[in-house]
Amino acid sequence: LITPESQNGFLTSMQKIFQPNKLLKLHDTWLKLIKERAENTSNNKLSKTERTELNNQLQSSLAKFKSAIANVSPNEMTMKFSEKKWSIAECIEHVTLAETRFPEIVKEEMKKSANPSLRKNIKIKDEKIRPRMLSRIWKAKSPEVFKPTGRFKSVEECIQTFEQQRLRTIEYINTTNDDLRNHFWHHRLTGQIDLYQTLLLMSAHLERHTYQILKIKTNLKKKNQ
Repeated sequence: LITPESQNGFLTSMQKIFQPNKLLKLHDTWLKLIKERAENTSNNKLSKTERTELNNQLQSSLAKFKSAIANVSPNEMTMKFSEKKWSIAECIEHVTLAETRFPEIVKEEMKKSANPSLRKNIKIKDEKIRPRMLSRIWKAKSPEVFKPTGRFKSVEECIQTFEQQRLRTIEYINTTNDDLRNHFWHHRLTGQIDLYQTLLLMSAHLERHTYQILKIKTNLKKKNQ
């Protein structure tokens, strides 16, 4: 931003003597305000690469989930190996509750002003989010709000709710102009992340529990042999 300016007169001459840096300081303050306002009203769209990558992850995790729960009998859905372990039906309810909550977080955070200065607090790269979520080293404990308690009338209703929400999220990613990169959220696994990364985390969360479902199916098969 170039701002040519000239001043003449007696007072200007006095200012050069007694306050030689006044004009420079005023312009620095002005430029700082312009920068802050520009950043806080930014509307940086996702790049084509970002949309494609997130869309691919959302589609891939959805396909893996649908494959894992296909042809599971009603009895297998509710069977548990211990009171501390979830059944397949409970895993499905858990991911459905999370799936509906993550987009709400994005919506809530988008109501706030963009704050690009917070990007310095992000400690994880996009490509590291999925492997960190899938790692079994991290022993997660579900928040109470995501714990399965039989909120849905049936497993079928729960699955339908999940799939409808996932398709809405995919449509959102493919069409939104929201500035997801300059709005932020905090997760205990990753620390501060932006909203784009939040949806990467959501997709990886589904994969984590899809593998849990597959493990339950393996144990059920062994038990029936």
